[in-house]
Amino acid sequence: MANKLFSVRLVTTQERSNQRALLVKMLNRSNGRIWFRLCQFILIVSVIIGCNSSDVNSLKKKLAKADKVKIYLFDEMTGTPYALITIDNRDTVQMILTGVSEENTPDLKCGYTGALEFFEGNQSLMNMEFNVQAGCEHIVYMLKDNSYSKKLISPTLEILSQYYKQNKIN
Repeated sequence: MANKLFSVRLVTTQERSNQRALLVKMLNRSNGRIWFRLCQFILIVSVIIGCNSSDVNSLKKKLAKADKVKIYLFDEMTGTPYALITIDNRDTVQMILTGVSEENTPDLKCGYTGALEFFEGNQSLMNMEFNVQAGCEHIVYMLKDNSYSKKLISPTLEILSQYYKQNKIN
């Protein structure tokens, strides 16, 4: 007596058609899930990247078209502006932005030695206050309803310090 290792069954055309339709349906369902998961992944990654974009990068994007900056220097005793310096060289204006570091500063109780007002044409884009005194080197600004205090670094720190020293009231 021979062992039966396999059985042969003839598949009708209708059964074959039904199997193909079932296979296509399963693949479509699977592809739909894959596309859904892929879209979820892309959305999550874009949200993470969007949330991690730094506030300094956002600041630089906001001021990318700035072509003029007014520097107001404040009296140490009264805090009122006593000097105004206007820079209307776009390259110099953009260079000033390079001195705003990513490093947060603690809430300093130093006050401010001046302010910056950035313009595109005659339209004011943003105001920032700064301090260039030793131990108090920082700049404060508002962006998207949030307040930021960042460390001032070269070359901006040197430029603002030089203007402050040259125009200081004795």
